[in-house]
Amino acid sequence: MNTSLLLSLFLAADGSITIVGQKDRRNRTSGSVHQVEEEELERFEEDDVHQILAKVPGVYARDEEGFGLRPNIGLRGASAERSAKVTLLEDGILVGPAPYAAPAAYFFPLTTRMTQVEVFKGPSAVGYGPQTIGGAVNMISRTTPREGSLAKLDLAYGSFNAMKGHIALGHRSGAFSSLLEGVHLRADGFKTFSDGSPAGGFEKNEWLMKLGWGDPPKPGLRQDVELRLGYADESSGSSYLGIHIDDAVSQPFQRYDASKLDRMRWEHLRGSLRHRVRFGPGKSLESTLYHHRFHRDWYKVAHFRGGPSLKDLMQASDQGEAAVYLALLRGQESGMSRPEELMLGGNDRYFYSQGLQTDLSWRWRMKDWKIIKRSGLRLHNDQVERDQREDPYRLVEGQLERTDGAEIVGSANLGWARALAAHSTLELAWKQRLWLTPGLRVEAIQNGFTDRLRGERKDERTQVVPLPGMGVFWRPGEAPFGLLAGVYRGFSPVNPGQDPDVEHESATNYEAGFRWFHDRYHVEVIGFLNDYNNLTARCSQSQGCGTAQLNQQFNGGEVLIYGTELMTKLKQDFGAGIKGELTGNLTWTQTAFQNEFNSSFQPFGQVEVGDELPYVPRLLGSLNVTLSRAPFGISWQSKGRGEQRDSAGQGEIEGADRIAGHLLHDLSMTYDVTKRFRLYGTAYNLTDERYVASLRPYGPRPGPPRRLMGGLKITY
Repeated sequence: MNTSLLLSLFLAADGSITIVGQKDRRNRTSGSVHQVEEEELERFEEDDVHQILAKVPGVYARDEEGFGLRPNIGLRGASAERSAKVTLLEDGILVGPAPYAAPAAYFFPLTTRMTQVEVFKGPSAVGYGPQTIGGAVNMISRTTPREGSLAKLDLAYGSFNAMKGHIALGHRSGAFSSLLEGVHLRADGFKTFSDGSPAGGFEKNEWLMKLGWGDPPKPGLRQDVELRLGYADESSGSSYLGIHIDDAVSQPFQRYDASKLDRMRWEHLRGSLRHRVRFGPGKSLESTLYHHRFHRDWYKVAHFRGGPSLKDLMQASDQGEAAVYLALLRGQESGMSRPEELMLGGNDRYFYSQGLQTDLSWRWRMKDWKIIKRSGLRLHNDQVERDQREDPYRLVEGQLERTDGAEIVGSANLGWARALAAHSTLELAWKQRLWLTPGLRVEAIQNGFTDRLRGERKDERTQVVPLPGMGVFWRPGEAPFGLLAGVYRGFSPVNPGQDPDVEHESATNYEAGFRWFHDRYHVEVIGFLNDYNNLTARCSQSQGCGTAQLNQQFNGGEVLIYGTELMTKLKQDFGAGIKGELTGNLTWTQTAFQNEFNSSFQPFGQVEVGDELPYVPRLLGSLNVTLSRAPFGISWQSKGRGEQRDSAGQGEIEGADRIAGHLLHDLSMTYDVTKRFRLYGTAYNLTDERYVASLRPYGPRPGPPRRLMGGLKITY
């Protein structure tokens, strides 16, 4: 609920806001907090948040179309599906279309606008909600200038006709400041239809304006106000239709002609008004009023009117009935019978999200203790309006022709949620040796659901859940190392419209570890254990669910998720102006269901005790090496991921359930022509590794091949 890093913002002695970077403050925090700084973001100029979060241990980011348009982010084993189990924020404000009523994140801010990305796990997640089960991801955007003017231009071009244009203009005059920022991204896509035309391309635009007024630095009372207005849109040829397992080996980058009409379109509007007052050293109050609107319509292949399911078809032997339907999808044959008609579905959604949040912070001394108190309150409501329809098409020589069959309305419903959330945390520091951080969060949620197609209204549900947490960090004397530990209650609410027997997701999460810090190096080893009382899953088309099951939640019972995170950072000055940096992280994770049951949720199915969760690799990690000598810089990055399951199971992963691991390498180079003019170039997936990103919902979808990108930056 804070508008900045919970453990990193505080008032300096002179009354000015200081973002402590904050290295010293991170070194002694009792929770697991990681930051990807602006310098790291600029090394590889990544516009895909999956690639950025690969630098952080304990983050399971799963791509599906190669550009990160709709991220799938999970923390410490929590489901990554549409980032629904993670609290997503921009500058401390909830950014999901409807974080309570429909938490699936089909909208995500462009990371190229950001100057920092923060990840909170462990007890540090208590300050954020509603999804505390894994943690939170907070993206920090560019601020208005503190003085004078700024201008930034970033232009790039690369493989598959990819283009980036990014401009930022800012100015401060006296008490007034302003910032206008715009981004345009596009690419043709790396897949092709049978006629050789590109498939899977996209165009995205995002504009943001900030207008500010503030008192100049002075003792005593100071106030500032900021108005923020934004607009974003996307048009992309994204599809859930994968390819047959044999084609995934021989022609991995083909796209079946049946998906030629698949297209996602959305628009996003936002506005917020923030007021901050500083009462003096160590005391501040910040309040933000926000409102977001989001509309999306994803028209795409859903299923055949008759015949086998698309998922089964992609795994079947290419002969007999399966061969007939596969030939239709590929555009090699024409379908004439009614069962061979292809149903294309439109998922029309309208969302709004709005609220008022306020955060109070103050600090004081009590003998040998330094105390920082933070409390926050948020009143929020959001809503999703869904209209699901399907149209019949006939495939004729690779072209889709609309039949005279009637449109089928699959669903028409409305879900809403109102929430009052409060949190309070203390940071107690004793002689720079011991830090205690107790905290409490309370989520009070009421939601409701109306099925307009059937004329039914489900009973409203109320959830009031206290979520305590406690963290500790201790270092012996002035030693450059210390021990940390923490425990907190994780929570994910029940969405509107669920059956009465569906319970909210809850877990008791533990962590303990060791941190070694120095000016030139930082090493952190943390073990974690998440003991789920009840794990839940939500059915969506991206999971392969049919219309009848869409948006249903399922209980998964008791689950254990445990593992170890390793993070290291080393800086070295070699002399002669040569500087180097090595950063790396490694995460080992084990998951196990603690009860047996049979679920109609496909990724679970028939579950036995000891079965592992799907799409949670045992190993993942990254390594980054950077060398620089003005005006040149070069960086190498390797990212690896172990094999994964497509559905719950145990033992060796076999056959169509196995998603093989992969290791990718990136290379980036920069040349500073002047202090204000930089040239850069990046090769992603340098060795052109072929790999499958996902098997769901309808067959294998590949990760992108080698891509090259080059650009220039001008800064004033």
